[in-house]
Amino acid sequence: MEKFDHHCPWLGTCVAKKNYFYFMLYVLFKSLLLSLNIAASIYGIVRLSQGEVSAINIVGIVVLALLALVSAGVG
Repeated sequence: MEKFDHHCPWLGTCVAKKNYFYFMLYVLFKSLLLSLNIAASIYGIVRLSQGEVSAINIVGIVVLALLALVSAGVG
């Protein structure tokens, strides 16, 4: 019997011996996406606090913040 770790709802399959590599790749890319979204959101918030942002940029900041939450699995 092969080693069974757990069922991953995001991959839609069980994480086991044959697909650890793909699961770790998935976790890596999700972490990179989350880090990028958080960095862009913080940059936008800093610019917003300095008064250098227009209305359309505020929409972009909100979208990036929501994407960061979804990437983290909150949304």
